Amino acid sequence: MTMAKLTKEKVSQRTCVVTVTYYPNTSDIRFYLALQLCKLAAHHKIHLIIVDGSPDHAAIRDQFQDGSDGHVHVFEQDVEHYSGKGGSLRQAIGKATEWFRENNVPVNDAAICFTEPEKVDLINHVRDIVEPILDGRAHVIVPTRNDDLFRETYPMEQYHSESFGNMHFNLLRQVEGFQDQEGAEKLRWLFGSFAFNAKLVSG
Repeated sequence: MTMAKLTKEKVSQRTCVVTVTYYPNTSDIRFYLALQLCKLAAHHKIHLIIVDGSPDHAAIRDQFQDGSDGHVHVFEQDVEHYSGKGGSLRQAIGKATEWFRENNVPVNDAAICFTEPEKVDLINHVRDIVEPILDGRAHVIVPTRNDDLFRETYPMEQYHSESFGNMHFNLLRQVEGFQDQEGAEKLRWLFGSFAFNAKLVSG
């Protein structure tokens, strides 16, 4: 299937954005940013799946889902089976695959995109990010960002650590013999957000 046949609505139906949250209370500035993420997801009709481990989960859930017209799905973290941030992310990915199955979306034709809830603007670009996955050109997408903007808006220590980390992983990729499309050597492995074909989820 080509993107010429994929309308915005069909892209939305085949895409789930997943993220994880934890807030001691709703006065946390990060909660406000996550709330903006939910509003943008509803505006763009993108399905957003959140696994939340906050102490007052019910209040967080209700505010996240309020006015989302069914596009924001919030689940309490199952700490018994999915502990920590990594566990909650696995739970969120599992919930995304469940959503695809329940809505008769073949996982081969679906994309899952992870983002930190603070990266609010990413929702505005989700369709562009998942497009190469949905039209069969890629299995995994790692977004990039303007290097000057990254350097100017993040602590210098983080900028340097992520830059050297990206160099390290790209060298490993070359050592292992991966020959990807042009530009792959500049992948921002530590950017945080990434997207992948849902068929890559096992189990």
